[in-house]
Amino acid sequence: MAGVSLQGLFLSTGLFFTSVGAVCFWNRFPDDDSRFLQRTAGVVLGLCASYQLWMAWTGGIHSYLAMRVVNPALVAHGVLDLLCDAPVVMSLGYIAGRTPLQMLRTTAIIATGHASLMVAAATPSAMRATVLFLIGVPFMTEGTTELTHELPRKAAALGDVNVRRAQMGTDLVAFSWFVVATAEFLAMVHVLPLNFALPCIVACDMVGKMGGCHIIMNKREAVVAANQHALEDSSNT
Repeated sequence: MAGVSLQGLFLSTGLFFTSVGAVCFWNRFPDDDSRFLQRTAGVVLGLCASYQLWMAWTGGIHSYLAMRVVNPALVAHGVLDLLCDAPVVMSLGYIAGRTPLQMLRTTAIIATGHASLMVAAATPSAMRATVLFLIGVPFMTEGTTELTHELPRKAAALGDVNVRRAQMGTDLVAFSWFVVATAEFLAMVHVLPLNFALPCIVACDMVGKMGGCHIIMNKREAVVAANQHALEDSSNT
C-alpha cells in the first residue's frame, strides 16, 4: 500500500505541475509574433499531464493494454516519449537557430532509441528486453551527443544568451532521458519494483521536460533572437 500511495502522490503532484506549466508556457510572452516555443512547450506538458492523468485513474494497468504487454505503464511512457520527441528536439534546435527540418535527423535518431526501449518494455523475456535496450542505447547516445555538442555551437550565431540556453537545456533533457531509460530498464529486469521505479521515472521526466522548457524560454532576449533568426530564414527561402 505504501508503494501505491507513493506512486499516487507523485502522479497527482506531477499532474498538477505539468497542467499549470502547460498553461503558463502557452501564454508566455503573449506579444511575440512567433508562438513556436510557446506552442511546443504547451504540447509537451499537455501530453505529460494526459499520461499522468491516465496513470492516476488506471494505475497503469489498463485492461486492454495489460492483456497484451508485460509492462503497460512503461510501454505507455514509451509512447509519451515518442510523442514528445519532435517538439522537445525542435524547441532545443529553435533556440539555437535551427529549423524543424534541420532537426529532423536528430529527432529520428532519438525516436528510434525510444522506440527500442518501448518494445523492450513490452517484451516478456528479460534477455530480449536487455538486447533491445542495448540496441536503443547507441541511438540515444548519438542523438543526445548531437544535441549537447552541436546546438550550443550553432547558437553562437544568435548570441551568448542563446548559447547558454541551448547548453543548459540540452544537458538537462539528455540527463533526464538517460536516467529515465536506466530506471525503466531496471524495472524491466525486475531489479527495481515498478511501484518504486515509476515515481522516479515520472519525477525525472517531469524535471527534464518542464525544466528544459523553462530554460529555453526563461530569457526573453534568447526567444526574441531565435524568432528573429527564424523570420530571416523564412524570408530567405
